[in-house]
Amino acid sequence: MRGLGAFGLLLLFRVLFRRDIAAWLGLVILWTLLGLPSGNASVIQWISLAVSATVFALAVRVGLVAAIVATVTSILPACAPLTLDFSRWYAWRTVVIAVLLFAIAAWGFRAVMGRRKILSAAMFEG
Repeated sequence: MRGLGAFGLLLLFRVLFRRDIAAWLGLVILWTLLGLPSGNASVIQWISLAVSATVFALAVRVGLVAAIVATVTSILPACAPLTLDFSRWYAWRTVVIAVLLFAIAAWGFRAVMGRRKILSAAMFEG
């Protein structure tokens, strides 16, 4: 929701400032001021600020959908305890998360490839 809210603010800044670079600068300044740790900052807070900046850069470069997918796939494994020991009672969570990550990757690959064939004869010719 924060990412979509940031893009809503970007739209608002774009309407107010009427320039893309001014809107992005306004968003970066506002997001940085809101994300700055108060008092004694921990390393985790600074890392979180750097990750947010990276997601914004990804959104600018590739698009909002790519930024959302990157965020979801990075957060998804941290949502549940994972194990490769399938005798544990929570091992099913590992399987569910692995299937979700594989489905996201397969969907992305299919979206990128479109109607092109994965392997063609032209690939193997000199």
